[in-house]
Amino acid sequence: MLCMYFFTVSETPVPFYLFSCLAQFFFSGFNTAIYAIVPDCVEYGEWKTGLRNDGFQYAFISLGNKRGIAIGTSVLAGVLGSLGYMANQQQNLAVLAVMKHSFTTIPDIL
Repeated sequence: MLCMYFFTVSETPVPFYLFSCLAQFFFSGFNTAIYAIVPDCVEYGEWKTGLRNDGFQYAFISLGNKRGIAIGTSVLAGVLGSLGYMANQQQNLAVLAVMKHSFTTIPDIL
């Protein structure tokens, strides 16, 4: 994802889309691993407590994803709004920089 920072769709589309595809390919494994770990947690919980609560655990993962998406997008919208984002208009350099960092360097750091 960090490599995507150095390329743009308009100037260098092939490297931009190449690194974008690579980043999503490797992220898909991480996203799949989150749901692959839940059955192990269910089995461990049943072994420790005698109760099987797989529905609760899957629902809790889903709730966490929804909360994370809501918080992340609202923070990004707040930052863009504070920098002067205006819909359907040419954006200033600060807004463009935040947009670029929001899908390249910040996810790379996190």
